[in-house]
Parts: sequence; C-alpha cells; structure tokens
Amino acid sequence: MVYGKIGTNEQRIGGQYPGEGWVEMTAQRPSPDYVAQADGTWGPAPAPSYVEQREAAILEKWPIPQQLEAHIEAAEDPPRMEKLNALLADVKAIKELYPKPL
Repeated sequence: MVYGKIGTNEQRIGGQYPGEGWVEMTAQRPSPDYVAQADGTWGPAPAPSYVEQREAAILEKWPIPQQLEAHIEAAEDPPRMEKLNALLADVKAIKELYPKPL
C-alpha cells in the first residue's frame, strides 16, 4: 500500500492508513515535484502564487534580521534611513517583477 497526503508530496509506503487527509495511491510518487491528488494519482505541484514568489524573493534579498535592522536604524535618533530606503526600493522592484494578477 502507498498513501499520499492530499495536496502535498508526502507519501507513506506500507503500514496502516495514516488518517484524515491521506488517500490510498495507485502508485509510488514519481518524483518529489508531484503532489497527491484526491483521486489517488500523483500530479505536478502547482506553480507558486505571486505572493509566494514575492515573499521568497524578498527574503532571499532581505532576510528577516536585516529587515529588522533597517527598521530599527530608521527609528533611531537621528534616523538612519539608508537601509530602509534600500529595502523599500527592493520590495518595489520585486513587486514589479511578480505583479498581482488582474
């Protein structure tokens, strides 16, 4: 028996039914890029949404600690706005790269 967790690439081979959200699959997962479908087949994973693409791009360029540092420096007396301005410019460019669908 092969089980897949619907909407994910998780699979379990053998054993008992894992529980809610899992389905018996017709075959083992062909590759990690496939997700379990409700009908027991494996399908390609959906493309990331524009929000997920934006978040990933922002975090790649500006990890959370660097974002916090930019905000803290902007709030100091006197304010140091260089990093925050750079962060905002990068966020604007990333939003243009991954626009909101119409």
